[in-house]
Amino acid sequence: MDPGSGGTPFALTDSSFNVKSLRGSAVLRWEYRTGSVVYLIRTQQRADEEELGELQLGRSARRLFDAKADNVFLLEATYHLNL
Repeated sequence: MDPGSGGTPFALTDSSFNVKSLRGSAVLRWEYRTGSVVYLIRTQQRADEEELGELQLGRSARRLFDAKADNVFLLEATYHLNL
């Protein structure tokens, strides 16, 4: 059943494909003053797909790590006022 079409049944014409993705995040937190925090966040995402339906772990992993990486860096600073 296709969840986006209100339950209409569907079939894949060719089910031989291989889709891989890898996502990772790292967060650095620094409390520079009581009630004040700075966060530095890095996220990386890689994705690869092949028309071959066979998973060959070594080759598939190499292709995934050779894929172009999308990197996101975020800096967030908070300061709490005591009023």
